[in-house]
Amino acid sequence: MKSKQKVLLDDWLYKFPVTHAATVNVKWTHRAPEAVEQLTRRLLFKFNERIWNRNTWKNGKGCAPLSVVPIVHNERDVDMLHIHFAFGGFPERRTDAEIQKMFYQVAEHTPGIQYYSHAKSTNGKSELAVDFERADNGGAWMNYISRKLSGSTDENILLQHMQSCLKT
Repeated sequence: MKSKQKVLLDDWLYKFPVTHAATVNVKWTHRAPEAVEQLTRRLLFKFNERIWNRNTWKNGKGCAPLSVVPIVHNERDVDMLHIHFAFGGFPERRTDAEIQKMFYQVAEHTPGIQYYSHAKSTNGKSELAVDFERADNGGAWMNYISRKLSGSTDENILLQHMQSCLKT
């Protein structure tokens, strides 16, 4: 049976207009809570900068940050810390392919994001341990990424990165 807090949290989370979903695996060298927070801040800042164009974003000219819900999962049984993101609020002029490409480019240049050691791309480089795609069912994605939220420090929402979501 779900706790009352979990039901309230789920109701609150499902109000966000989720259009895209992402997962980023974190290197073991960046597993401290401060490092995860810094990685998330850097990734989201760079991604917003790419989506809205650098000068517009940097100078705050008429664009709000993307709506995002970042949730950290620390799965000790498989020794893998990763961050799930639920995104919304992209400008209409951006296609899904453009958005996905921008996310991968930002992830590639963000220190702390893990590469798969066993998977190589066509150019021989290791592939990023990153997934980004359209979320056709935002409610199902929110249910999946919030399934382990229990108030522990191993699975938590990075509330400090939800500024545009908190305004709605």
